[in-house]
Amino acid sequence: MPFHYTYTLCLGDTDAAGVMYFARTLHLCHVAYEAALTAVGIPLGRLLKEPELALPITACSARFRRPLYCSEVVTVQVKPESLGEDEFQVLYTLCSPDGTHYAQAETHHTCIHPEQRRRSPLPDWLRAGLVQIAQMD
Repeated sequence: MPFHYTYTLCLGDTDAAGVMYFARTLHLCHVAYEAALTAVGIPLGRLLKEPELALPITACSARFRRPLYCSEVVTVQVKPESLGEDEFQVLYTLCSPDGTHYAQAETHHTCIHPEQRRRSPLPDWLRAGLVQIAQMD
């Protein structure tokens, strides 16, 4: 089973209607992604220090099934999948502790060499970390 991240919604996560603001969903997914990288020994700070590596998000989407409210607990499942030599996607499922689905989201990441402004292959250590995240219990 892939990596899971648990979070309790705060008032600042909600909109005027009292439900989780849609943009906060993708923010929460990214926080869970960062936690997953850290769990396999790849803290985001390491990625940011790599001069020949950047992983911009080139596409994202979310599908909402049920509203989330302040103080509700949500678990974000993080499941990376390879799309090729220089790109991957991360699938997210947001659920309650009892398994009720709130939302699904997806981010698509492309590996680039920032100075050369071109795609570059994912480093082996990063690919191995993504595989490890997908296989976590």
